[in-house]
Amino acid sequence: MHDPIHDLDAAEWIDETIIQQVIHDTDISIMPMLLTSYIEESQIRLQHIEKAIQLTDHAALEFELHTLGSASLALGNRHLSRCAREMERHCQKQQWNEATALYPKLVRIAHWSLIASQERLELGFEV
Repeated sequence: MHDPIHDLDAAEWIDETIIQQVIHDTDISIMPMLLTSYIEESQIRLQHIEKAIQLTDHAALEFELHTLGSASLALGNRHLSRCAREMERHCQKQQWNEATALYPKLVRIAHWSLIASQERLELGFEV
């Protein structure tokens, strides 16, 4: 089965405007550390989300989705942020089935968006 998520190119996964704004607001020298930490932390968050779903821990699920959504948006990963926030909204409305039904989509988006983040990291940074 064809997955349209896979068809996005790297430029569509990472919002370069946000990356440049972070560089402007902080310092270019910390971008590699920020992106590396984001990639590692996102993988941990995804594990926590999976565990929260398995344990039906609604509070943990909402917290992890919120954290993943915020961090993703802060580093230009809009697609992952959008999906995490959509799941979070379902949690806030106590629509647990709707939230967990989106988990496979979250995993697919996370896979490709974190690859794009790694590729962006490898490109290096300029002002």
